[in-house]
Amino acid sequence: MTVLRAGTTKRSSYQEPPDSPRRLGEWVLIRQVAEGNWTRLYQAQAVSASPGSPPQYAVKTIRPECIGSPLAQRVLTREVEVARMVTHPHIVPVLAWQLRQEPQYLVMPWLEGLSLRDLLRRRSALPTGEALWLTRQIAEGLAALHAAGWIHADLKPENIIVNSDYHVTLIDLGFCVRQTEIQDRRRIIAGTLNYIAPEWWTMHGRPDARSDLYSLGVILYEMLCGQRPFNAKTLDELVALHRTWHLPNGRIMRGTLPHELVRLLRSLLARIPERRPHSASALIEALYPLEIEFFTDRDYSLALELAGTKGPFSCHC
Repeated sequence: MTVLRAGTTKRSSYQEPPDSPRRLGEWVLIRQVAEGNWTRLYQAQAVSASPGSPPQYAVKTIRPECIGSPLAQRVLTREVEVARMVTHPHIVPVLAWQLRQEPQYLVMPWLEGLSLRDLLRRRSALPTGEALWLTRQIAEGLAALHAAGWIHADLKPENIIVNSDYHVTLIDLGFCVRQTEIQDRRRIIAGTLNYIAPEWWTMHGRPDARSDLYSLGVILYEMLCGQRPFNAKTLDELVALHRTWHLPNGRIMRGTLPHELVRLLRSLLARIPERRPHSASALIEALYPLEIEFFTDRDYSLALELAGTKGPFSCHC
């Protein structure tokens, strides 16, 4: 098995200019807001924007020390490739890009709101109706990716933006893979440790769209219970936890979860892909009646909490 990691960085003649603000093509970088192992994210504005107008864009670039890294270039190129093929309200669009010459970058709209990770840090467990509402929107975004032949492969709260209207947007699509790219004999471990499906790191089964549904199951569990089902620090520890862990019943987890929701969680977190919902569309159909049942179980104070909050995006690390 191979773990995705940054490739060898090559020297480049391109040097970042020291002046700030900095211009890239038709975009002016206002401030850096995030950084990963390979990329940086900036809040930006169009050159043609009126002076003093608020920044409306996010520009992602390759970190200077990673210019020439094949993996860094792949992450940026893949994000553009996916966005060109998939247009959906729950998938962040890519508006412009420069990939054939340095500096390489892509441009996205600047999203208002918080990452789901930041939301969970603020509020821990979410009301059941709210968690189901967010889960259904995530599933709709996944359904669009899957219909176009992509697997997200790195679904986690850091890669989900929630705005003040409770609208969900999936971001950071640089690790998306095509089903045809996955080979049984040359397995690449994609994703983040405590959210990856078992078939990514075992030689039994083959990752597919249901692997994303497993990751979504972990996220739903975390939204309902205020913690992940697993907190492994190494792959070996995760393997050991998978061998012994079983989903608690609804009363142990929270005390108010109906049998139907516990059963859905159990299917999403099944170690064997065949025991999970067969598609994101099937999951959406299963979520509708539960969402209706818990329609009033929502904390609308989130709208006030997030109103006017912008970003930040997360970056791949």
